[in-house]
Amino acid sequence: MFAFPACSACSFAISSTHPPAKGGKQYSASGIKLRLTDDIAERTLDAWAASIWEGSTDLSLIEAFELLRNAIPADDESQTRPTFTTLLQEMPFWYKRMLTYQEEEDVALPWSLSLASSLTLDENEYELLNNIMLGSAAIDTSSFEQPGGIQNLKFFHVEKYRVENDYGAGMRRASERGYDIVSLGEQGVLHQDFIQRLTSATIEEMLDSLTSRGILVRKNTPLGYEYYQLHPQYVTISLTDQSRPWEMMFTTIESHTADNSDQERADIEQRFNQEEIHTLICTPTLEMGVDIGHLTSVLMIGFPPSPANYAQRAGRAGRSGKSRLATIVILSSASDMHDEYYYAVPCQLDPGRTSSRNDCRFTKLFIHRASRTNTLCRAQERSVAAALLHTSASLTPCTLGHRYVYY
Repeated sequence: MFAFPACSACSFAISSTHPPAKGGKQYSASGIKLRLTDDIAERTLDAWAASIWEGSTDLSLIEAFELLRNAIPADDESQTRPTFTTLLQEMPFWYKRMLTYQEEEDVALPWSLSLASSLTLDENEYELLNNIMLGSAAIDTSSFEQPGGIQNLKFFHVEKYRVENDYGAGMRRASERGYDIVSLGEQGVLHQDFIQRLTSATIEEMLDSLTSRGILVRKNTPLGYEYYQLHPQYVTISLTDQSRPWEMMFTTIESHTADNSDQERADIEQRFNQEEIHTLICTPTLEMGVDIGHLTSVLMIGFPPSPANYAQRAGRAGRSGKSRLATIVILSSASDMHDEYYYAVPCQLDPGRTSSRNDCRFTKLFIHRASRTNTLCRAQERSVAAALLHTSASLTPCTLGHRYVYY
């Protein structure tokens, strides 16, 4: 599960605990939980969808969606806790949001979208549909709606605006909430060269022609602004990368904080030990006096307040087995003075041990000349959750097939 394919039962605990120094940022456990749940759900469905589409070529968006929908088993209503089948029920939301990522440079998808090869288009029509319409996610997604709406999803929590918004192109830009319409009229800014070369009158005739041929769908905003979207039948999806095993990517996540009652925390600890929960977002409530089982890795978001706190959290890992080995990871913030101090002199956090530095793809490694391996990294990703996922991937060669804890 998660990002460790060699591990059959990996569990993590992630901790966001110390108050930030001046200028620093405090990450809430609940916020990290929501982002991490969303990121893992997205990556799992990316891989699952690729496995369903593998071997198919030139699938229209409608055909691709139907293949996924037909592969979803009925949800077991007797299950009170989220399962992979529960995640599959949220596939329509994932699908619609995925279609808006085409212009995102930092989103690497294992497939690409293109215009259907069956279309007969002249050079200007192709530029309009491929570069402008497809490039701005101006696709009619009305047939991919999430049953029951998107307000009470269990796995997807961020960037819901991408699904709530309607993207399109028209002769004037709409300023209404929920509509992102690219203007192709005389006042259009984003595609000035195209507009000046063809003129807005010619573009309007082209839009009418493509609509009459069924390639575009004409719609109106509540205030009457006209806009156009690509018909999903004429957009195809093609795999650009080999499908990955999705079965080990899905993981259940919970937070262990003071917001939980004593009974709730006890239940979470029990489920974590029984591997019903694979990832814990922790605060100091999970320090002394709490049994969280045999662990081989700990990840901390920010340096702990003191060496004593570090020893308490890092000491959770490496207690089992003859090797007594553990991997300790700390995500360090460049804007936090407390983090900066310990990043510069990590030996102060663990007195009596020496360290040497080695470069790594995602991190700077501080390898202690002892049984523990300490990894301290300065994360540059947009979110803590992204940093956690990247760090997990970089730790894969160090895994021993045991359980893992991220603090």
